[in-house]
Amino acid sequence: KGVKKLCEDESLSGSGYCDLAKILRIVIDKAGGPAPAPEPLMEQEEGHEETQVDLPMGIKEDLVVPPGPAPSAVPAPAPASEPAPAPAPDMDQDGIPDSTDPDIDGDGVLNEDDKFPRDGSEWSDLDGDGIGDNADPDRDGDGMPNEEDPHPNDPLNQPDRDKDGVPDDKDAFPDDPTEWHDMDGDGWGDNSDADRDGDGVTNEEDAYPGDATKHIFDADGDGIADHEDAFPNDPNEWKDTDGDGHGDNVDASPLDPDCHEAPCKKILYNKVERKLPSQGYDEHSNSHVEHDDKYTWTGDWQDEWPMTGESHAATFRRICKESPNNTWCKRYGHHLL
Repeated sequence: KGVKKLCEDESLSGSGYCDLAKILRIVIDKAGGPAPAPEPLMEQEEGHEETQVDLPMGIKEDLVVPPGPAPSAVPAPAPASEPAPAPAPDMDQDGIPDSTDPDIDGDGVLNEDDKFPRDGSEWSDLDGDGIGDNADPDRDGDGMPNEEDPHPNDPLNQPDRDKDGVPDDKDAFPDDPTEWHDMDGDGWGDNSDADRDGDGVTNEEDAYPGDATKHIFDADGDGIADHEDAFPNDPNEWKDTDGDGHGDNVDASPLDPDCHEAPCKKILYNKVERKLPSQGYDEHSNSHVEHDDKYTWTGDWQDEWPMTGESHAATFRRICKESPNNTWCKRYGHHLL
């Protein structure tokens, strides 16, 4: 009972010994039941270690022992411990956690001055377009690439190819030093355009050569040019036909210089030229008509003297001149004398 040191030429029986440094096939009869735990290893002569295994008889099992040194005792596992805390973030690996590092990305620019505090390759953005200046193809944002811009860091210092003082991006003619603007967009620079506002009136005749909406001086804005307006500062008046100083729009008698407020007790007439009938005109050799107190109204005289169906001022003037005491002339025709 038990396993002791066994030589290769010894026969196997119900129990025996085995050299752990060699591969042996051991057939052990054992009875049913669990196998007891092995006893601790013991030192033997010639540096061998041996173990003793007590097995019940009755069950056969093959035990294969590989060559090599005998296993040593397995130490008991250490008790479980808390995992080590993760290291604090340190973007630039300078040993200072990002939470307290004054220059997180390590680009030499303090966080408060760095437009890109977590990008070590960028720190400024001149034109504020969100692209760092180191990667921005147009740092100053003036529309000209850095490599073509003589002042890539100054958006106010624009290139001026024709040296006319107007930056190229605002010059309608960047290669012509004599032109830079084209008000009416006709392709002709304003300096040489005869009608720069394009209103159809030449600059010399245009009171407003730079305003296409107007071309005459009209101080009161009534649509009548000042040089044609009898009342250039009154938007309600522009004409004075009878020259009495009162505009026609408010003059009760725009054709009578002696009356501008109603009622006007005078004969008013229009200087209208009427054509005679196509067959010619009538000649009268009659003597003057006696008219003392005979004609009391224009219609009376016209009924008796229908030359062409109309009376003329000269006729009234003649009547009143010859008969100044005529009732009608006293009342209505004194201004004709």
